[in-house]
Amino acid sequence: MAKSEWLPYNRIVKKSIYISRPVVNTQEIEMWMRQQGFTSCLHGSSMHVTVAFDHRLHDWDALPLDTHSYIEVREPDERSISIFKGAATVLEFYSQELVARWGELVQSGLVWRWPDYRPHITLTYNTPLGFRPSRVLPFPGVIVLGPEEPVEVTSKWANSLEEHPL
Repeated sequence: MAKSEWLPYNRIVKKSIYISRPVVNTQEIEMWMRQQGFTSCLHGSSMHVTVAFDHRLHDWDALPLDTHSYIEVREPDERSISIFKGAATVLEFYSQELVARWGELVQSGLVWRWPDYRPHITLTYNTPLGFRPSRVLPFPGVIVLGPEEPVEVTSKWANSLEEHPL
């Protein structure tokens, strides 16, 4: 008897979960960043919006994951540039669709450790010296987000982030 035959087929595997949506139109955002005076940005493959994050263990099959649909955020008047935790420069925006999606995931059992959900894209960790967010015009174009990408939470996520010069 093979070793794999010993395992029950209905075994539930629980893992921590981090759900994000990749930014699809990163080239447009990079061009805007260049125009606004940024000198570097995260690689396009690293630009994303966090939808949910929970260190606790979950049965992923029981979560209502959306791994197929795209989201377009069109409201440019509800955007701002901020510096999070004194390090990351982010583009904050409002999206009713993302807020509702986050709420759905919280209702399904995920825990959110912050006081509210603020959709944002981290642009850079190399914020220029003397940078003032109030002097930057937020990205005016459509933000296109790909389907949700669930991954297991890792403590080494920051090591995988690379920036490139603009």
